[in-house]
Amino acid sequence: MTNLQEKTQIKEAIEEYCRIKRLSRNELAIQIGVSSATLSNMCNDKWNSIDDKMWKKVWNYVKPKSVGVTLNTVDLQDIERMSEKARKYKLMLGLIGDTGMGKTVALESISRKENTFYLYFDNQRPKQFFYQLGKLLGYDFEGSVYDMISRACEVLNTLDSPLLMVDEAGKISDTILMHLHVLRDRTMQNCGIVLAGMPYFKMNLENRIKKQKIGMSEFYRRINLWHELKGLSRAEIDFICEQNGIAKADVKDFYRYKRFGDLSNEILLYKTINE
Repeated sequence: MTNLQEKTQIKEAIEEYCRIKRLSRNELAIQIGVSSATLSNMCNDKWNSIDDKMWKKVWNYVKPKSVGVTLNTVDLQDIERMSEKARKYKLMLGLIGDTGMGKTVALESISRKENTFYLYFDNQRPKQFFYQLGKLLGYDFEGSVYDMISRACEVLNTLDSPLLMVDEAGKISDTILMHLHVLRDRTMQNCGIVLAGMPYFKMNLENRIKKQKIGMSEFYRRINLWHELKGLSRAEIDFICEQNGIAKADVKDFYRYKRFGDLSNEILLYKTINE
């Protein structure tokens, strides 16, 4: 059961999330997929009718996200820097890096900022994709794909320096890429976009261009900058190992793990074995 202290913490997290993102409770409720009455009851201490599953659902959305010691890596700092450059100069940025390099963790952390929207691509169809984007933007609307894109553009063009971040962009279908092409053209004077994916995201786009796939060259040209993550340096591995209590004599065994995800797994294994 969710206890009184936990409920108070969730209530405070809701209020803090709305403050940072400058959202109304109704807009946040749409994003989470709960009723506005539920959030209102949580914030007004009317807790008797709210079950534990609902508390957990809300908490998982509004709880603070931290990247911990990974903030000290050059790659994570680069993601922050390039994302803010995309926002400031209204750029469309391609961010590529292998799995386990911390793209998702960093983007989720950045998404806590005002007018910043993180959308994870999970093999949605176009209408599902733009419906989810609409929820992030604070409205619940479903119509034709054209109408859904138009609504998203309208909202993005009214916000102050919005940033849209799409994760797993390498998996996006050609159809949705063409829709993103339209969204980019209609918001490029006001909105920055980050498309993050595996290295094959860029390679596949280039291969489609060579095959004269309709629209691919035009879409590729709209990506103003590409940035590729490089992986952990020895100094960063030294720091992370030190933070995790790895004996200095054993640190050299971790130097081959350039991806943060791989390094984390090996540190966990090391700690389990050496308990």
